[in-house]
Amino acid sequence: MATVFCQNCGAQVDSSSAFCTNCGAKMIPATQDVQQSFPQPAAPQYSQPAPGPQYPPQGAPGPQYPPQGAPVPGQPGMPVPNQAYPGVKPPKKKNTGCIIAAVIVGVLLIIVIPVCAILAAIAIPAVVGISNSANESSYASDAATVDNACKTYYAGIVSGTINYDDDYYSLMYSYDSLPSKGASISLRKEMALECTIGGALDYNGTYSVLSDKLGNMGADSNGNIYYIYDSMHSDDIVKTSLSTYTTFSELGYD
Repeated sequence: MATVFCQNCGAQVDSSSAFCTNCGAKMIPATQDVQQSFPQPAAPQYSQPAPGPQYPPQGAPGPQYPPQGAPVPGQPGMPVPNQAYPGVKPPKKKNTGCIIAAVIVGVLLIIVIPVCAILAAIAIPAVVGISNSANESSYASDAATVDNACKTYYAGIVSGTINYDDDYYSLMYSYDSLPSKGASISLRKEMALECTIGGALDYNGTYSVLSDKLGNMGADSNGNIYYIYDSMHSDDIVKTSLSTYTTFSELGYD
């Protein structure tokens, strides 16, 4: 009697039994067991060969290439067309350099203009002050020159050194009426008091230089002539508007 082994417990069982006498498991026929234990290999599958390169039909035009030396889109010198929106120009880039320069210039102007104004406010009065001081010094010197010319002229007439009969004087100076050499002292003094600042400057040779400056001069009661803005003598000035026609009697000469 042929026996087989139970696939569940391994006991020997008659090959004709449908169930294992030991464990009760169903017995599998030997032919089915061999087929399940050794499954048949699957039939080979073959894939389709990969397609070869595609060539254009004979006589078809080949690829188009730009002529040699022609600019290619996207390269320097060739603008790139707006492919997204044909016919619409791309927005212009802002010139940030000009904007920055304008801001810098504006800031500088905001700073420089007030600084210049402050410096001008300091410098201009100083310059004007220096100029005024120089003018005052010049006028004070001119006043001293006029004062000396008047005193010299008056004394020369009274003493007789300046006479109408003096040929040199009569030819060169004729601003005032002068006494002759034979006039008395009292007549000389009377005529001298009628002489003017203009005559003194004419005799002194400074008429053309100083005659226009007399309006800035005054004289005290003793005939001393000062620059009228000279504060040291402001209280002594009795005549504040001198001219070439101001006489020695008006100046207070005696």
